[in-house]
Amino acid sequence: QLALADSEQCCGSPAFWSGNADLARELREANLADFRRRGIRKIVTACADCHEMLRSNYELERHGI
Repeated sequence: QLALADSEQCCGSPAFWSGNADLARELREANLADFRRRGIRKIVTACADCHEMLRSNYELERHGI
């Protein structure tokens, strides 16, 4: 099943790399809650920054993604 977000959500990479760890954490937690709510099991992104942020800072395996 293909699921698209009803609005684009930032992964938090710009905030993370600019030193705003609180905003990056807030975005990560909001996104993870959305992933759980939607039953997301796989994420596909064309953005290299999003890919790196999701891979290294979201602990997706721990969340079953």
